[in-house]
Amino acid sequence: MIVGIWGSCVTRDVFEVVPIPHVTLRYHARSSWVTQAAELHENAPVEIPAGDGFALRTVREDFDKTIVGALIESDPDLVVFDLIDERFDIVALAGSSYTLSDYYTRVGVEEPLREASEHLSQFKDEERGDLFAEAACVIAPQLIGPLPATKFVLHQAWYTARSTDPDQVFYDSAADHVAWNNRRLAHHYAALIDAFGDRLHVIEADRASCLVSDPGHRWGLAHFHYTPEYYEQIARALEAVHLGNLTCAPSAHPAVPTPAESGAQEQVQAVLPPAAVDVPRESRVRQASAGTATGRPNNEPVMGRWPAAAGGAVVRWSTGRARALVGMLRHRSP
Repeated sequence: MIVGIWGSCVTRDVFEVVPIPHVTLRYHARSSWVTQAAELHENAPVEIPAGDGFALRTVREDFDKTIVGALIESDPDLVVFDLIDERFDIVALAGSSYTLSDYYTRVGVEEPLREASEHLSQFKDEERGDLFAEAACVIAPQLIGPLPATKFVLHQAWYTARSTDPDQVFYDSAADHVAWNNRRLAHHYAALIDAFGDRLHVIEADRASCLVSDPGHRWGLAHFHYTPEYYEQIARALEAVHLGNLTCAPSAHPAVPTPAESGAQEQVQAVLPPAAVDVPRESRVRQASAGTATGRPNNEPVMGRWPAAAGGAVVRWSTGRARALVGMLRHRSP
């Protein structure tokens, strides 16, 4: 089985914590959907060093906008998305945009890009919600069409301020940080759900028992480094999606984790995509998957799928308008 991942260690670690035989991974990380939807400019603003290694490959995939093409070329059985790496700054420069992950820093080109930037967009900037929604509507058809047999999966991961070890806890403002980031993630997840329609399966580990950071994680304490049980639940959910064993669908748009679930300071409601994005209502209404819905124990992951838009179309987007909005970054003054 070939599994494509466009996301972060949140999804990749599933396959390390729970070894699954006969699986070939195609892992792509540290690149925003906004960057991958942007135009590739012929005159590169900086030169990426030659060489091998994961950091350089990741920077090149972001720089050259090659993730969508690579996923299509691999012809995977599953493509799993997570959106944790949307957290990085994006710079607009020379008619394109770039995700300034820590890997740009490692290869020595982050500072030149920042200095030459025509516009900088941070994850918390208001525009990022619109930019992501429009990027999703550009990229979804590019993947859906060429991969008719592939199952697309959204791994709906959340930030947490909870720790399994009371002696190793987060910084004082972690609760506020988690609350804000989960609100933004809820918006992004909703936009992706609408863009992929009935081609997207959504999976999520149980929040009460698994949305907890593990200081013993191989990468240390972080808002999205979870306990082993979390990854085990996600592995079971991925297997169920692969085998076609779907249960009833969750809400079409996710509710943000409660303070008890994530350790966040305040409870917030689900955030919908911007009103300016013309998504048919039919693609936003929760519907059960085909067959009889079955009961789900509280400690089991959530799985589901969503119906196509009215008239049989998976999505109804204006690609030209989407491209124009994705281009906001390069047309704005610094």
